[in-house]
Amino acid sequence: MLRFFPIRRKLAQAGVFLGLIMTLSLGACQVFPFMPDHYTFTRQAAQTALERKFPFHKQYGQLIAINLSHPVLVLHPENNSVSIALNADFSSPLLDQPVTGGFAINSQLAYDATRQAVVLKQPTLEKIDLGELPGVDPKQLNAAASLLATQLLDHYPVYVFKPDQLSFSGVAYEPGEIRVQNDGIRVQVVEKH
Repeated sequence: MLRFFPIRRKLAQAGVFLGLIMTLSLGACQVFPFMPDHYTFTRQAAQTALERKFPFHKQYGQLIAINLSHPVLVLHPENNSVSIALNADFSSPLLDQPVTGGFAINSQLAYDATRQAVVLKQPTLEKIDLGELPGVDPKQLNAAASLLATQLLDHYPVYVFKPDQLSFSGVAYEPGEIRVQNDGIRVQVVEKH
């Protein structure tokens, strides 16, 4: 009986090894077992990433200078979008004095493969508050702020993936569905084809 014990142990080891190979090969069909099938980054993580990009200054020739600061990110799971409120300072020779106020944009999210980032997609102006500006047409100001929101913040990154988050053991992955939740943003991870 003692002669068969080493054979049993070798059979058990072979069974465990075979089971491991089967598990790994089945898992590789979808997502590698050690690779998560999604990442969820918190609102605070996205807020922190967003804050790194500000304050932001943009000069449009001699016509207008814009300073954006203090972004505040709000999640809207009910329509799978985010809002970003910003402080805005405008100065221009066309204005009697610099203008301070704020505006908010609302945007869907998308994945930009070139930058490996979750970005704002087609943001729209949600609201603007610049107070009373004598001699300034509010419709023109709203149009200018809307143009700023769509051109300046379109494809703006709210989260950038680290290279090791999208590859494992020589296999490349990419984000799939992006869902805004109450506590964060959930990004599905799928094998890249």
